Amino acid sequence: MRTYLKKVSIFLCAFFLLCGVSHADFISEITEIAFPSAVLKSSEPVLVVFYSGSFVGKFAKSVDEYARKNSAVKILKMEIGLNTVTVSKYKIKRNHTFVFFADGEEIERTTSINTCDDLTEFIDYCLEKHREKLKEEKKNEWVPERNREDS
Repeated sequence: MRTYLKKVSIFLCAFFLLCGVSHADFISEITEIAFPSAVLKSSEPVLVVFYSGSFVGKFAKSVDEYARKNSAVKILKMEIGLNTVTVSKYKIKRNHTFVFFADGEEIERTTSINTCDDLTEFIDYCLEKHREKLKEEKKNEWVPERNREDS
């Protein structure tokens, strides 16, 4: 079965290259084996795009365009059908689900991205939400009496 899937993948890659159709050049494919180290233990924010079928067309170009222009967030893609354990764990139910992770935790998710502008808006929202969470954690952090500011 794996040999068959490998042959099909090679055929599809060759087909898309010969037809002049490229899939997101700047976005790395991730598997559930690498997911913990690439996403959960990442020192930078990560956006994972869960997709099924092929990652081509206008949708992929929007994600690729964003990845080319911005480096604040690492963008990875994960094929739903081949990574069922991770898909099940994160309860991914729809194609093109975007899940934003920071510090090993899910911050936000959406299935409503259709353009590069949508993607930019979503990532900016997630980054701000993450910054606010860090501020709140810092504010609630215990400090010795001698280091506390008078309120």
